[in-house]
Amino acid sequence: MRPARLYAAGVQCIATSLCFFLSAVVKLPVVLYFPLSRRWSLTANPAELSMDFYGRSLLALGSGAVAGLVTLAAFWLYYRLRGDGVGGDPAEAAARRENGLALLGGYVVTALLLAMGVYAYELYGRAPVPEPLPAGLRSAPLASPARASPVSPASPLSPASTDPPE
Repeated sequence: MRPARLYAAGVQCIATSLCFFLSAVVKLPVVLYFPLSRRWSLTANPAELSMDFYGRSLLALGSGAVAGLVTLAAFWLYYRLRGDGVGGDPAEAAARRENGLALLGGYVVTALLLAMGVYAYELYGRAPVPEPLPAGLRSAPLASPARASPVSPASPLSPASTDPPE
C-alpha cells in the first residue's frame, strides 16, 4: 500500500496546485473576507474590498484532499480486484513503480511551477488601487498609538521634565 500513498500524495499536490491556479485565473465563487464590514461571504464578484486568500486556500486544499482520497480508493479497489497487488515479475513491478513515481514527481513540480508562475505574473505589474472608505469610517478620526501615551506630561519620565532639578 506504500506506493498507493505516494501516488495519492502526488495527486493531492497536483490537484491543490492546479485548483489554486485555476481559482486565480477563473472567477470561482470562494469564501471572501470583507475587512471593512468584518464579515465572510461566498461570492465570485465582490462589490467592496475583500480578501480571497483564505477562501482560495481552503478550496485548493479541499480539492486536493478529495483527489488524494479518490486516488487511495482507486488503488484499494485495484489491489482488491487483483488479489495481492503484486502479480508478475517483482523486479518489473518495482521498475514500473519507480518510473511512475518519477513521472508523478515531475508532474508535481510542473504543477507547482505553473501555479507560482501565474501568480507571480498576476502580481508583478499590479498597481493596487485603494478602495474608497465607507462614509462611516471617513468621518471618524483614527486613534494613533503614538498620540495615546500612557505617560502623563507631569511625570518625571516625560520629555518636558528633562531639565535637572535646581
